Amino acid sequence: VDNAAWSPDGKRVAICSNSGEEHSVRVWEPGAWGQSPKIKFDTHVGSIAWSPDGKRMAAALLGKRARVWEVEDHSRSMDLERLISALGPLEVRGGAPTDITDLAYDTREVRPGALFFCAPGETVDRHDLAGEAVERGAVALVVERPLDLDVPQLLVRSARAAMPIAADEFFERP
Repeated sequence: VDNAAWSPDGKRVAICSNSGEEHSVRVWEPGAWGQSPKIKFDTHVGSIAWSPDGKRMAAALLGKRARVWEVEDHSRSMDLERLISALGPLEVRGGAPTDITDLAYDTREVRPGALFFCAPGETVDRHDLAGEAVERGAVALVVERPLDLDVPQLLVRSARAAMPIAADEFFERP
């Protein structure tokens, strides 16, 4: 065990381990038999912390990186500013601090907190589906042209070319 942090309510403890090639965090409930699955990382985990409400955790990683996730379902969460930095958009419209919890280019797969990519396709231009994506929970858009929607929009030359860059950053270079 390299690091440990108690949840704000004192009912759980997160344990960080860096042994050999494995770097992980696991949440335990003392007195309970079970433990959560490991959250694995590709590099050394320096420290871990709980959010004040106990719903999220953060890990500081080697190389000046960090990862935030939901404790209950282990879903990722990343500040939109980090993705803006990775993508280097031509312009950011309607920017506001927001957390991204998923990436999507198919409106049927949009979950609350998603960054939706408005990539033109052969039969459908996803710019035409952006309103539906926002209704389904998208909190920001990657666009090739500005849209009349009240969410942050990252204007890029090619939404399709931006997808692997955003995925690489969001999933920590898998």
